[in-house]
Amino acid sequence: MSQLESLPDRAVILLTGDDRTTFLQGLITQDMSRLAHERAIFAALLTPQGKILFDFFVVSDGDALLIDCNADAAPALLKRLSMYKLRAKVALAIDDGLTVFASESENRDGFADPRHDALGWRLVSAQADVAVSDAYDLRRRRCVNRSGRKRKKGRGRIARFWRAARPRP
Repeated sequence: MSQLESLPDRAVILLTGDDRTTFLQGLITQDMSRLAHERAIFAALLTPQGKILFDFFVVSDGDALLIDCNADAAPALLKRLSMYKLRAKVALAIDDGLTVFASESENRDGFADPRHDALGWRLVSAQADVAVSDAYDLRRRRCVNRSGRKRKKGRGRIARFWRAARPRP
């Protein structure tokens, strides 16, 4: 089994309460019923025009849902979700005691990264003494760019074509 690698650029938002699943159902891009048979889903929160505001993982953890998101975006995501709370019986908070880890091989307490098989496994835990490594980030960059969308092959060839086809003075 490979070593766990800490992902310091990730944060965890904790959702608790009776309405936690129905609260997210109408807000994010994935069907929350998938969490009944999957450990985690990859989803996004969109603007009314359909532009991506935030992308994140939703992880089922017993009586709570954990949102694994970019640490820089966590306060803004929490604020946006709080705007939609209204009368829903749900509590939202950033949990500083939880850390996100990555591993190349299966972890019994973790979940497989739903974006791509080559991205390995993730784990959300309170564990603190874990090695920090760039190996996960390098592996992720080969498959998925920073926004979470898959890279398009051939982007460089198209740019070179247009530069070559451009009229020169």
